[in-house]
Order: sequence, then structure tokens, then C-alpha cells
Amino acid sequence: MEKPQLYTIENPQVRGGAGHVERKLEQVGNLDTVDKNKALKEAQENLLSEKMYIKFLQATLDKDEKQERRGLCQIENIFISHLQNLSNTEIESVIRQFNTNFKRFVADYKGTISMNTEQRRKIFENDRRNNREIRGNIHPNSIISVIDFIRNRKVLLELNPSQRYTFYTESHLDAHYGIDLIECLYLENGDVGTMNLIQIKSSEPDLEALKKISRDHRKWITSCVMDMEMFEQEYTHGIPEGLTIETFSKNADEIEELLLDMCTREGEFDPEPFIKKLDLGRLSNKHKAWLLIKYGAILKDKITTAVSHEMITEPEARVLIQAMNRLEDEVEAKAKMPKNLAHIHEVNSITTVGPRVIRKELIFPLSDDTGHKKIIKVV
Repeated sequence: MEKPQLYTIENPQVRGGAGHVERKLEQVGNLDTVDKNKALKEAQENLLSEKMYIKFLQATLDKDEKQERRGLCQIENIFISHLQNLSNTEIESVIRQFNTNFKRFVADYKGTISMNTEQRRKIFENDRRNNREIRGNIHPNSIISVIDFIRNRKVLLELNPSQRYTFYTESHLDAHYGIDLIECLYLENGDVGTMNLIQIKSSEPDLEALKKISRDHRKWITSCVMDMEMFEQEYTHGIPEGLTIETFSKNADEIEELLLDMCTREGEFDPEPFIKKLDLGRLSNKHKAWLLIKYGAILKDKITTAVSHEMITEPEARVLIQAMNRLEDEVEAKAKMPKNLAHIHEVNSITTVGPRVIRKELIFPLSDDTGHKKIIKVV
């Protein structure tokens, strides 16, 4: 099953300015049929390492000194990624080994990370009197809760063999918005039919805590929502009149001749004749990108037509389509435009205790007084 890579864009209206953030979501949930001994060995090699002990030490100190949880969330997500194919008993065993080895590492540590006597004491005593103090341990419950949720959820989703889905994590979203897991259910056309923002608890929270989880999820998703009408105006404002879908259609014969000519040439595909033939050379990068996104499919249809008329072969057509995709990528990158505007149809905020859903709330699409179409940009 193909696993789409996903990025989200926060505050898309201020591209290049303060507050504009693009985040890559890390895929998890690849629960494959693997050699369990091999999976255990790989988990131990990746997690029981000096690199991980240094990373965990820095994360615990960041939590103690700055109240910054992102490092700890990143550690947990790394553990989830490497432990997801193990049994719960094996997970607990690896984490127990990590905690023991980490204490030994700290006892002998003479590196560049500064640590005072009190912080060292907290790590060794695992002081829990104040929940703001360092834990000094990785606790298995939260990790096992996420993995158990994924396991149970996959069983349900795979009752429908045609359903495409992916699970993602992102440490900043976990630390600051309470999003342990992002589940995307895809439609046949590649759109995200449903995105679920999931907080997985080991015990049932009270009503106020549940409301806060939904508020945090809504706060993040709202930062990713953009006004599609305003976006179109930004990229289409100033395009010369007459450069429309009809213009491209009238150039069909010339485009087919150009495609045939390009197929007979040796060497790399040169996009400049395309740009010139489509009369795009006088446009800004934004306008080129927008027109290629909107009308690129028409050009690719002409390639298909050329194959059906036996003007070019299917292998030649594949080369041309790949070249067109590269052209689109180049122009869109210059225009700082995301490669795709994948439509997310709905977003839910979900809270679970283990695999059991205790609260589900629709948080997108939101009601909007302007009547403008709202989308979430996904690359």
C-alpha cells in the first residue's frame, strides 16, 4: 500500500514571514509481518545507543529548565517507530534496558551538556513530587497505548480492503497541541476524506480536560486553514486576458507537433519551447505556476492523444509526462507554491482511552461568514 508523504502549512497567508511554518509529518503504523527476532535486534541497536542517551538527556533538561516538551515527545515517537512490531512484553523489556543504561550513562557523563547537582539527583531519584521535575525514565504506558491503538485501528480499517490510510506523528504538534497521532483516510482521487487528530490517554480524563483537548486541536487546524478564494486571487491577479483554458485548447495541433518534435530529439527535455509555445514566458513565476496547475492536465491529455494516434509510443509518452511534472515542480518551487493542494474534506478531534473512543468532535470544515471556500493546504 502506497504511503503518501504529508506536510502541513501553518499560517499560509504569511508565506516567508513570521509564523509561516511547514511541518513534515512522520509516518508510523507500518505493522508488517516481519521476523520478530530481527525486529527486536534492530530496536535494541537503534534505541540502546549513546546517541539516544544524549538525545534523552538533552530532552529531560529542556523539560526541566524551559518547560519544553518537544524533545521528550520526539523521543517517544522514535520509540513508537522502532517498537511497533514487538509484543508489549518486548516493548517493556527494551524500555527497561534503556532506563537502566541511561542511568549508567549519566553517572559517567563528562560531555558538553551542562547538568547541575540537583538535576542529576532528579534523574537518579526519578522525583515525582512535582510533575514539572525531570522524570529520568521512559515510561512504557504511553508508548504501548499508541501502538495498541494503531493495532486495533488497523484491524477495523482493513475490513475494507479498498480503504487507503496512513498514520503520522509530529513532535511539535504532540508537545504543543496534544496530537499523539494523525490518521488520514484517503479517497480514490487522492484527497484526504477524513483527517483524525487523536489524543490517546491511559486513563479517562474529566470533562474540562476533554474540552481542552478539542480546543487545542481546533487551534492548530485553524492555523492551517486558508481562504481558497484569496489564494486564487493572489496567484491569478494580473494574468493577461485571453490566457484561458480555451487558449490552450486552440493550440492543440501545435502542441501535438511540438511533442512529436521533442520525442525525436536527442538529449534532455528542454522546457523552453513549451514555455514559448504556451506564451508563458512573459508571465511571472506565480502566474506560470498557477496556469500549469490548472491546465497542466490538458497538456498531458495531448500526450495521451498523440499515443492513441500512434504519433509517439507509450514509453515516449511516459518520458514526456515525467518531463512535464519536472517543469511543474521547477516553476512551483520558484513561485513558492506547494506542489499539490490536496483537499481535506473533514477533520475530527478524537480522544481515546486505549483503543476506546470517548470523544469525537468535527472541527473542520468550520462555519464561515464570508462564504469563501476554505481549504487546508497539504503537500
